Amino acid sequence: MSDLHSSLYRRVLVQRIVGANRATMEETVAVESMTEVFLNERRVSVLVHSPGLEDELVLGHLLSEGLVPSVSCVSSLRMDANTCHVTTIDAPSESLADDRWASSLRREYLFSLRKSAIRRQTLHKETGGAHFAVVANPANAEVVFVEDISRHSAVDKAIGTALRARWCLSHSLLLSSGRVTHDILNKAVRTRVPCVVSLAVASDAAIGLAAASGVTLIGKLSDEGFWLYHEGGTRIED
Repeated sequence: MSDLHSSLYRRVLVQRIVGANRATMEETVAVESMTEVFLNERRVSVLVHSPGLEDELVLGHLLSEGLVPSVSCVSSLRMDANTCHVTTIDAPSESLADDRWASSLRREYLFSLRKSAIRRQTLHKETGGAHFAVVANPANAEVVFVEDISRHSAVDKAIGTALRARWCLSHSLLLSSGRVTHDILNKAVRTRVPCVVSLAVASDAAIGLAAASGVTLIGKLSDEGFWLYHEGGTRIED
């Protein structure tokens, strides 16, 4: 077991009760961390997440929540125990993307991306209590994969990792293992991600936002198919 993986979960004693029987046993549970975020000395967020990738988490959160307009505006990001201090500067307006990706997406690519993400899961396999998020660029096969105890933090970490690497998110898609609610879809809208895919379902508010913003929204992705809630600029090939 690597140090990284061992920091993400630990063993605890539980009592398993089935009918009239009671037994003490060890189970693996996910480790939960909390980070307070201060933006220009003002407390703006408290994030619940799995340990690791704290810088990427905070960066992705600030941009996907519209608290910071671009990566170039962040002059410093410093972690101090469970607190993150971020300082911004006035910078020339920097679009997170040049243009929304108006292209087609093959079904086979979605199926392959899902299988690859499921194979890479370790935290969920150990604990049964984690989500994954993927930011992927179908044009060049680049993929960012992240697991986290929180589906919001998984999305923030994946977006933050891609943005730190200077990806053009308008040419990417977001894949999540969790349900897509309005706030999750809005993270994609704010960072110009044109296609959001989920293994779970979407809410009515998320579907409405997808239609209003032109985001292609897919749910219930499985080996057999998926639900196409809204087909925006990214078209799905048959």
